[in-house]
Amino acid sequence: MLEQIAGPLPPLLVGALYRWAEESERVTLCQVVLLETHNPRRMQELTAQRRIRETLRETLSARAVRVDSSRLD
Repeated sequence: MLEQIAGPLPPLLVGALYRWAEESERVTLCQVVLLETHNPRRMQELTAQRRIRETLRETLSARAVRVDSSRLD
């Protein structure tokens, strides 16, 4: 599926994907809307705002969060 979207993948990447699948017993690919900042402090400022916080789904790191795309207007 990934190669259908992105074209041929480098052999090292294909090997890494297979290793991940074996180690975790499952690999999931999904499309997401990502809010990413250059520093964690900026993310804290943004997520302190109620309107922005209401659109967030999952914190991925101190600088990245998954956004609920159905709530974007």
